[in-house]
Amino acid sequence: MSGFFGIFRPQGGPVDLEAFEQMKTAMQREGFDGMETHVEDKIAMGHLMLKVSPESKYDKQPLKSSCGNYILVGHFRLDYRDELGDKLGLKQAELEVTPDSQLAMLAYQKWKEKCVHHLEGDWAFTLYIKQTNSLVLLRDKSGVSALFFFKYNNCIYFSSDTRYLLSVKALGFEIDKFVLLQMSEPNYHSSNGFTLIKSLYYLQNSHFLIIDNSCDLLFSKYSLIRISESINYNHFSDYVLELNSIYSCAIKSRVNDKGEIGIYLSGGKDSSSVSYFASKELHIHKKKLISFTAIPLFKLDEKIVEKKIIDEMSFVKDLAEFNNDLFPYFLNFPFSSIDYLFDKKNMLEAFNPIVTSNSFWINGIMHEAKKMGIKNLFVGQLGNYTISSNGFYFYSDLLVRLKILALYKEMKRESRDSTNGMFHTIYHQVAIPLAQYLKFMFVYFKNKRKKNGYGFFENGFLSDLKSDKNFEVKDSFVKTFITSYAVKKENQLNASIESMGVKWYLVSNHLNVQITDPTSDFRLISYLTSIPQNLFFRNGIHKFLFRSLMKNRLPDSILWNNAYQHQSYDFPFRFAQDKSFGVFFDRALSFNLDKTIFKNSQFRKTYAEISKSPENYFTNNIISRFLRNFSLGCFYYENKR
Repeated sequence: MSGFFGIFRPQGGPVDLEAFEQMKTAMQREGFDGMETHVEDKIAMGHLMLKVSPESKYDKQPLKSSCGNYILVGHFRLDYRDELGDKLGLKQAELEVTPDSQLAMLAYQKWKEKCVHHLEGDWAFTLYIKQTNSLVLLRDKSGVSALFFFKYNNCIYFSSDTRYLLSVKALGFEIDKFVLLQMSEPNYHSSNGFTLIKSLYYLQNSHFLIIDNSCDLLFSKYSLIRISESINYNHFSDYVLELNSIYSCAIKSRVNDKGEIGIYLSGGKDSSSVSYFASKELHIHKKKLISFTAIPLFKLDEKIVEKKIIDEMSFVKDLAEFNNDLFPYFLNFPFSSIDYLFDKKNMLEAFNPIVTSNSFWINGIMHEAKKMGIKNLFVGQLGNYTISSNGFYFYSDLLVRLKILALYKEMKRESRDSTNGMFHTIYHQVAIPLAQYLKFMFVYFKNKRKKNGYGFFENGFLSDLKSDKNFEVKDSFVKTFITSYAVKKENQLNASIESMGVKWYLVSNHLNVQITDPTSDFRLISYLTSIPQNLFFRNGIHKFLFRSLMKNRLPDSILWNNAYQHQSYDFPFRFAQDKSFGVFFDRALSFNLDKTIFKNSQFRKTYAEISKSPENYFTNNIISRFLRNFSLGCFYYENKR
């Protein structure tokens, strides 16, 4: 997607042009469609254009309003443009030559901050208001977007990517060691707008920020995701028909590209369902959907693999036979090295610089798409929490919270509808989920301080942090045991939305590709949180609503597969044989990692063990913890002041 940056100095005087030029230089790179800037006494803005949609050829930012009172810069991929155009009084011919940035400008002029309720899709933008000498920062509800800001010497520095801000040498950046330690936790989720740099924040989803003439910050949240169960139809088929309409419209609104469209395609249900609707829509335009699937480089012993699915090629081939409008590519990147993921530019990413095994194939697929000239890639990343959500804990939740009468009524209905006895229903929908949840909790607490990332930190560093009364390591996943199912789902969904949108934007913007996720469509989310939650686990079938929707649309091998799929299962073997990374790793520990904070001996020991016996690391998360903490160490070195 497009990128943007700027500086706001509300109390007057020229803005820091040296800092502005440093951000501009850091942002400018090949593969985009031009850089434009605007500089005034109190505001300076820059925009790096990526033209994807037909109307984007008319886009020019920073954008001035016709009245001269507003200047806007941002990145946009707006959905349901026809509806928005009608609200704004635009004719169809006018809408076709009106870029998303202009629609956002018109929406703000008409509704001010309430425009956020009318702008749907992936977007984040900054608006300078001359009349009040104020700056407004706004971000979408659930999309792929990012907006960061840093207050320094009564100036606001903002950007769509932390890498541009960290390129400014004169700013007083300081690494937040509290967040550094928290981020070493395997279950860490970004929250409250914090990054690895003190006073450098990201604007959270469904928020806007007003910065006034005195450089004071006023936040406001405009949308909440809640499990309401407010929609009740008489027939189950009505839920499926409505879901079909909303889901297909969400994808249709996103198939608006003048070139080819690609998709990250696994053998899972979410990306497969996206591929079904997207390819059908593209068929109308006489196009095929180009899919990219990561496959293993190494053949592994079945004893190591156990019952996991590590090669999803057969699923995608089944899907391609089922769908003639799908053109698949299978990639294993035999000549790619892992150390490029630790590039200095990547290590300036303060939101989440952590390298994972998935980082390898995500970056590889994006590079492959770029070589083919594809600028628009679909994903189905949020699908596990939306379209194919699994109501696995719905019934056990009733038991835990002693909702015995409600549980009995549900069990009675289930026993009747699923043609199984009461014992079968209780066993599969209460006992098994409850046992798995308790097992997970037991393992989590058992390993909480034993096998987490703290083993890579020096004891003195930990002692100094833990002795601080303000320090607290937050558990972002484990909630109070008696928390209701609805609250659990709300927390999980909101946490996923908050982290996924920023992560995907930062990866895609860095590689000049547009990522869009139809499973994060807010209309889709609103619908799926408003229907009865027992529809997701019904008649003894997991993902019942999804399977009802996609019946005869996806091959049975995908639709009814319940085995665990692991796309990066051979990564330790690739990792162990990557000599280039070995050289980089040795150099990093010899010269880079701060020995007063990181245990370099522990890094060396773990790396040696993985390299010597990679097959021993398939049953645990040692390699994940190693990569997590090594990438945090590289970030710390690159950004020390």
